Amino acid sequence: MPNHNIWIKLAFILVMSLMLQASSALAEEENWYIENWKYDFKRANKNVLSSPLEIPVAIDKHAERKGLPFVRHITGLGEGSVEAVSRVMNAAWDYVFMWIPGSQEGAPLDPETRLNPPNRKPI
Repeated sequence: MPNHNIWIKLAFILVMSLMLQASSALAEEENWYIENWKYDFKRANKNVLSSPLEIPVAIDKHAERKGLPFVRHITGLGEGSVEAVSRVMNAAWDYVFMWIPGSQEGAPLDPETRLNPPNRKPI
């Protein structure tokens, strides 16, 4: 009979060690989910807060072009307004989909991409 007790104890130790390994893997997965959630939340807030800046950036961009000043400013105002709405929609996308586990690699645009196009100097 003593052999039987040893096998039960060994099985118990084996099961407990497997449970500890599984729980640590689940904890890592939960941490990954929370980190992605924080990143998406921060990106959405940046998009909402910086969306009004798209209008003066677009007006400034159009002010450097040739043509009538009034037309350039109105064109910049229109383009900036569209870009600001686009940024707010990207934020809405992040607010909705940040709750779903998974990576959104490249779905919404990064704020730096919109404010600093490749052919312009950084702000």
